[in-house]
Amino acid sequence: MSDIKLLGKHIYKSNELIFQQGEVSDTIFLIQEGTVEIFEPKADGQEKRFKLLSAGFAFGEQALVSQGARPHSARAMTDVVCVAVNRNKLIEQLDHEDAFISALFRILQTNMRSVSKMGKRPNKKEIKEMTDALTMIEDENNLNHDPFK
Repeated sequence: MSDIKLLGKHIYKSNELIFQQGEVSDTIFLIQEGTVEIFEPKADGQEKRFKLLSAGFAFGEQALVSQGARPHSARAMTDVVCVAVNRNKLIEQLDHEDAFISALFRILQTNMRSVSKMGKRPNKKEIKEMTDALTMIEDENNLNHDPFK
């Protein structure tokens, strides 16, 4: 078994780069303290700021969708404390959870992939796969009642 942990606490000093555009996206960060800037470096040395995030926000969520290249860079604007969530360990952990929770996570992943493809909505095949997965789980668990009543 790998020695990579599901969660890890990371501390970044003000102005420290957390990750840069083009790196492999394998970690999601949850800000516990401080402020993080999400930006895009330009060829001329300038930067385009996309957003500033503070405690309670997450960034790097592209890692939930794929382990492709990060589309932006992230830097600590102040001293920052983050909880880092490793994508592979999260998926491995979900495989041991309740089937409904795992399927729900997969649906959210698919939706995020669709959004990341320039706002593309899931196609009919993807929608059928998502709803079939939930229906199968409902049948397995004999959930024939409305949980909201």
